[in-house]
Amino acid sequence: MLQLAVSDQIAMRIDDREIVRAGPSYTIDTLKSLKNEFGQHILCLIMGMDAFVSLDTWHQWDSIFQYAHIVYSRRPGSELKISNDKLRKLYNDRFCENPRDLYQSTAGSIFEVPAPQLDISSTQVREWLKKKQIPAEVLPEKVLTFIRKEGIYNRH
Repeated sequence: MLQLAVSDQIAMRIDDREIVRAGPSYTIDTLKSLKNEFGQHILCLIMGMDAFVSLDTWHQWDSIFQYAHIVYSRRPGSELKISNDKLRKLYNDRFCENPRDLYQSTAGSIFEVPAPQLDISSTQVREWLKKKQIPAEVLPEKVLTFIRKEGIYNRH
């Protein structure tokens, strides 16, 4: 489905290194591999706010900042609540308000994407799919066609 979703996007490609890697797959290992492959290029790890505020539970989470910037987004109306003291300090020390600041180094900063978003959860999308009431703008047409053809989310 991801391949279908990005098939019309010439600037995107899917990287399957986490799927083909033997054993547990940790983000830090993926970032090390990407850094090894792309050298001094700037890497940004993009995630939702829920993942960001639980970053302290990830394997070697504090090493991530050595390999990438973290770019997160939040759902409309949600509030950023960081409970881990070390992560809160890193956030306060590394947060940048201007995306141009990410070009000052190859890794280590935190940026919130100020992009408008739909306030839709994956649970809501699955419910719409089950009821066959999904709004056209929620999923790319190729993905929606695949889901319908394969009967995904119709299974019990």
